[in-house]
Amino acid sequence: MALDILGPTKRAAIHDKDLPLFQMLKDFEIEAPQFEIIWERFYQNPSVDVLACLAEIRKLRDAYISSRSKQVIRDKKVRA
Repeated sequence: MALDILGPTKRAAIHDKDLPLFQMLKDFEIEAPQFEIIWERFYQNPSVDVLACLAEIRKLRDAYISSRSKQVIRDKKVRA
């Protein structure tokens, strides 16, 4: 099962194996309203703001590479 992501020039998908991404956002305490929309409406063809979603992905990346992340990864057993 996948959620297709359609853009004006590209296409992608979120597959079952990608679902831990949503837990990582929670573990790192990142506010991610666009991802919340995707999670809550996964089966309902959700629409999101692409630039806001990209900003949320960047927040997750920055949190993952930060010095604090090692402790969060250990404590919550986060896996990428």
